[in-house]
Formats: sequence, structure tokens, C-alpha cells
Amino acid sequence: MSTTAHVEANRQNALLSTGPRTDDGKRISSENAVTHGLASRDPRRYLESAGPDALARWGGDFPARRSDHKQAVEIAAASEERLRLCRAQATHLILALTFRANHLWEDDRRAEVVQIAAGLARNPSKTVAKLAATRCGAEWLILRWTNVLRNLKPDEPLSGSIRTRCEDLLGVEKDLRNGHYSDAELLNKAVTALGRLRHALPALTELDALQREAAAAGVVDETNRDLRLIRRYEREAMRDHTRAVKELQGLTTGGERAEIHRRVMRRIRNDGFGFVSSNQDPTPAAPPPRPEATSVPVSTPPFDDELDVDCDDCDDVADRDDNRATTAQAPKKPLTGRQRRHLAKMARERKKKAARQGKPQVELAAVS
Repeated sequence: MSTTAHVEANRQNALLSTGPRTDDGKRISSENAVTHGLASRDPRRYLESAGPDALARWGGDFPARRSDHKQAVEIAAASEERLRLCRAQATHLILALTFRANHLWEDDRRAEVVQIAAGLARNPSKTVAKLAATRCGAEWLILRWTNVLRNLKPDEPLSGSIRTRCEDLLGVEKDLRNGHYSDAELLNKAVTALGRLRHALPALTELDALQREAAAAGVVDETNRDLRLIRRYEREAMRDHTRAVKELQGLTTGGERAEIHRRVMRRIRNDGFGFVSSNQDPTPAAPPPRPEATSVPVSTPPFDDELDVDCDDCDDVADRDDNRATTAQAPKKPLTGRQRRHLAKMARERKKKAARQGKPQVELAAVS
């Protein structure tokens, strides 16, 4: 319990140094524990990293009409920058892990074994199970068991230190110690554990070689702590980005909303991560030329073009269906999956309408 003199001394010491007083000093001191800054969800941090051009591009696409509109634009631009930083950080981390797999694999495995073995006295059963599941850990256990059995003297009881060491290496829980096992039972368990480790060592060696080969090729372990954190921040940024884009879609008119949806679909189909500002270049790129009918093989209709089909294409397909005699002479363009489903839906609607009016149903020719 603090005395009155201690409390008064603490008050006097606090008057000498109370930390930063200005806003800039408080902001700088608040970032003392920051490593990469990806855990922050403050849009200002990422807007400063992205620069003024990022917010200007989003503002050009979505002119701020209300305060909530402006806030959604800022969140969308900040989450886009946060997602870019997360993926750049993950790429650099994977490259570092690949380099260590090629040059420092054995050193890293031995370091992991030393870190795991530090908890042997605190949680022996869990620690022994982790060590026995890897090649370096099994070698570590084999070496310790060999040293323990070599120092045993025949026809002599186990000393306290050797008994504790055997119980730790066997993973015996604390409630099963203090004479629960006799000396003979501990020695039998030790010999059995040593034989089991030596029997499993060839398989663990082969598994370790496969893991090293995969890591050297860039297929890193996703259970890595740093990589798992970056993936979590990446998912958070993706959720914020999607939520902001949906809010902007709700604040725009019908034509602008459809344009946003087309940009999102085009970005996702091109292995992107959703909507990105379209005003990055002063002159937008020209749309790709429409492929000729003869350039697509008939046997394999393209499925990737289903997202680009609009109502004009559906009307053209309906006209070709009504004028088969005229279009039979020209090479027919293969129908996409969406066009086939559209024609099938039209046929069902015609049948239902004819049934309601009491007219005889007209069978449509099968669409090839």
C-alpha cells in the first residue's frame, strides 16, 4: 500500500514530465507501437499514404452531394489503399519466407524447436506432442532420451532430477507425478517412446523435405502468424470497400448505378478486388473490338462473355430466331449460356400466354 509520502513524490515527479502537450506530439507518440499500420481503420492514415490524387479520382466519379456521401467516398478510397498495402505487404512477406526456405531452413526449424521446448516444464503433454510432430523436434527428443538413458546406472533408483526429466520428456501431467509411476514403469515408457520416435523419424524427414520444397517454390504456410494477420486486415479492407461501394450505389441514380455495377463486374472478372476509380487517366481507354463470328469455335461457346450481354444482343437473337430462313445462309454466331436461358424463358412465356388466351400452343424449334 502506498504511503502519503509515496503519493506526494509521484505527484511531484508527474509535474516534471507529462508527455507531449501539442496535437502533433500526441499524434506522433500514439504511433510509437506501430509496426506496419495495417491494423488501423482510420481513413486519414491511408488517404495520406495514397496521396491527394486517390481522393480526387473518387471525387470525380462520385461528386459529394451530402455529408454521408463524402464520408462514403473517403472510406472507399481509404479501403482501396489499405487493400493495396495489405497485398504488397503479403507479397514481400511471401518473398522473405521463400528466401528463408532456400537458405535458412534448418536454422529456422531449430529456432522453432527451441521456442517450443521452452514450455516443456509448463505444459509437458502439449509441448511433447508438438515436438514429436516435426523432424527437428523428434531429433531433439531422441537426443535428450539418449542422454538420459546413457547416464542411468544399473540397479540404482532414479534420482529426483532424472525422474523429473523423464516425466517431462514423456509429457506426464502434474497430477500423475509424485510417485504415480515406479522406476521400472518410467524406464519402460522411455524405451517405448524412444523406439516410437526412431520409427517415425524417416517419415518426418520426408515430410520436412516436401514442406521445404513447397516453401522454396513460394507455397508458404498460411498458418504463419504474420501472414494470417495480414490476411485478416485484407478481409477487413475488402468488407469496408464493398460496403462503401454499395452505399455509393444507393446514393446514385439508375444509370450511374448500372455503370458502377459494370465496373465492379469487369474488375472482378479481371482478377481485381472490386470497384476502382475510373478517372485514373485523363482519356479513358477505348472499348475492345467486338470479335467476329468466325473467330469463335462453334463447339466451345465462350462462357466469359455472359456478363457483357445486354438487351440489344437479346433482341438480335430474337430477330434471328424469327427470320431463320434469311439467316440460314450466313454463318451463325454461337449462342452464349445467357442467351440460351433468355430464349428458353421467352418460349415458356409464350406458352403461358397462349394457354391463358385459349389459343393452340405453337411448338418452337430447338435452338442450336
